[in-house]
Amino acid sequence: RCPRGRLRRGLLFRTAQWNSATPGDLERLRGELGIKTYIDLRSEKHELGGAPCFDAEGGFPPCPSGRHASLPPRAAGERRRVHCPFTKNLSYFAVGQALRADEQAGGSLLQERQRAGYRWFLQAMSDQSFWKDLVLNLAGTMRTVLFVNADEILKAMCVLADPANYPVAFGCMAGKDRTGLLAQLVLGSLGVS
Repeated sequence: RCPRGRLRRGLLFRTAQWNSATPGDLERLRGELGIKTYIDLRSEKHELGGAPCFDAEGGFPPCPSGRHASLPPRAAGERRRVHCPFTKNLSYFAVGQALRADEQAGGSLLQERQRAGYRWFLQAMSDQSFWKDLVLNLAGTMRTVLFVNADEILKAMCVLADPANYPVAFGCMAGKDRTGLLAQLVLGSLGVS
């Protein structure tokens, strides 16, 4: 339910990764749905690729592979991909490395919420039950995203706040966890229950 009426259809689309999109899929995204902006929530190198969907001509650049690094960023309203890696630096190694670097710098590298989020996540990952219980693992990871990578969440929400970006599609690898988190934040901000 939405307290002030209905949500408009055809403006925001929840998806999964686009690396396997066919030419027909891309034509539907561009033509029928009119997608202008793709918010890419993926972060791991193995998830990012150089698929045709990210080509400068007819696609949603810049490509995650870096092949468009020399092109200027596209503005709101132009067909583009905006990278908001919700789970950046959340591997066991990266978390430990971030905490050590912050400690060596006298606590000046991380905000307190990030430091607390990293510590909590590191402790959670050290418990075997975290890895055996998929629900616990996913819930813990999404909780950590909120504390540690709030900058990426804010970046995605700012894209969504600009009417020039619509219609917008957003997704991660499977379109469930990171994508579900952004969907929950959007619907919650609109007062949908």
